[in-house]
Amino acid sequence: LAKNMSFKFATFDIPIGGAKAGLRLKDETMKKETLGNFKDYLRPFVKSFLYLPGKDLGTTEEEVASLYREILCQKYKAHSSYYTVVGLIACLNFIKSQYGLKNIKVALSGFGNVGYFLVQKLVEQKIDLIAISNKYGCIYNGYSLNKEELLKLKEQFNNDEWIFNMKDKIIPKEILYTLPVDILIPGAEAYAINAQNINYLKTKFICPIANIPYHKDIL
Repeated sequence: LAKNMSFKFATFDIPIGGAKAGLRLKDETMKKETLGNFKDYLRPFVKSFLYLPGKDLGTTEEEVASLYREILCQKYKAHSSYYTVVGLIACLNFIKSQYGLKNIKVALSGFGNVGYFLVQKLVEQKIDLIAISNKYGCIYNGYSLNKEELLKLKEQFNNDEWIFNMKDKIIPKEILYTLPVDILIPGAEAYAINAQNINYLKTKFICPIANIPYHKDIL
């Protein structure tokens, strides 16, 4: 994963690798103090540009941005999720042109950091998002969801609660993988495509943005 992320950044000529770091907290109340200690530990590595951290699970944009301000006196620019989406959009446009698809219909599993940037790009590219899911269920209306409404709700709630404020009916999240779409985008859990759902897929193409999207048993 770290190597693949390094290649991703290299594609965009960004001098950042894909090294990962994680913190295990016994209690959520320890987060601020632990991040502060971790920031002090990282200081020499960040100053020498040997390691530049990015936002991921459990951290906020501001927590990462403060590290860049304090140590490097510069803004945080390395949005890994954004560059993942830029690569995906290139894939979607290639499929669209290569196979003569005029209006592609997309289904997205997951609406986290990467999903948010992706929906923004789908608005720009005027690509129809007909279904989206999270841990609570799936929203599907058969033609095109209101992407601007999705983005506003995501900004408002910043968690999976946005789904309960959509006007469309919530259906089981597993149904997303059985929908007749042009492109299915697994963007949440690992092993999203597995022995339980592979025979029910009706998509023409799969373009994953999640880590480890395919279970080894189906490869």
